[in-house]
Amino acid sequence: MYKNILVAVDGSPSTDVVLHAVTSLAELTSASVHVLHIKPADLLYGPVAGTIDLEDDTEARDIVDSAVEQLRTAGVAADGQVLAGQKRLRAEAVLQYAHQRGCDLIVLGPSHHAGLGAALHDSVTRHVVARTPVSVLLVHAVQADQEWGPARRAGGVKPGPSVSEGSSPNRSR
Repeated sequence: MYKNILVAVDGSPSTDVVLHAVTSLAELTSASVHVLHIKPADLLYGPVAGTIDLEDDTEARDIVDSAVEQLRTAGVAADGQVLAGQKRLRAEAVLQYAHQRGCDLIVLGPSHHAGLGAALHDSVTRHVVARTPVSVLLVHAVQADQEWGPARRAGGVKPGPSVSEGSSPNRSR
């Protein structure tokens, strides 16, 4: 099955849920995991053009180090990298990194844009799903109890499958 997994993390509260899913999958398949954090940067316009980092280097490194430590503590072979990425180039950075490492699965957390926000902002998730030649696992950060409530715990009626942004329930790779 999967032997070389890329997980992109952002340090948000959903990162723990994403890492839990990756840890379980890596343990099941004996896969290695590559943790990637794209340090937000944006273009600076004006008399002096350039890029500006939107996150401190230490904070970015801590996000990756924490994820790698969590995976290694669970017995999963893991390494990590921080890359700088302008908003419009983050998806491309994820795709290039996955290709360079020979990853056969990309794991992403939830997209945080909805409604008008989705129309105004490019979604890294949407671009990765549309352009990657490998499988993508989208991990939703909603805990099962919050989403399904007591019916699921009691073995009752479960909701139908949820279709993630950019995915299809019948799509296979």
